[in-house]
Amino acid sequence: MRKLHVNKFQYVRLLEADKVASLLYVHKSTVYRWINTPEQMPKAYRELLEHKALGVIHHTGYEHFIINDRNEFSGPNGFSVSPEQLEGFIWSMSLFYAYRTRYNELQDNLEKTLKALESANYELEKLRQPCQVIPLFGPRSV
Repeated sequence: MRKLHVNKFQYVRLLEADKVASLLYVHKSTVYRWINTPEQMPKAYRELLEHKALGVIHHTGYEHFIINDRNEFSGPNGFSVSPEQLEGFIWSMSLFYAYRTRYNELQDNLEKTLKALESANYELEKLRQPCQVIPLFGPRSV
């Protein structure tokens, strides 16, 4: 049985005509025509087949990434991340940003408190300095 050769980057698959026809919603005779003359396959169908058969992601910046057979997001270096891991990472990052925001608020409060404490210490030192006693009434004369 003749098969359609699908490849993108280092990913390759040989698919039977029936499988390609069902993936792309085309007639089997169309697939046989593409097997005989692959250059006749329209680019849109080629990209859709690359996505459905190989998991290739056609998006700027993600050209070498795929969704592999285990339904994991896989990069060109072979490192893969499951949807659960990706969700966990996103949740962790949102938690990190929330904590960082709270940390910044507490840092600002600490700076304001330190300034107020410095001002209070200055006033206290002024009060502790010896002062000259001025009598309110002069000596009593009889």
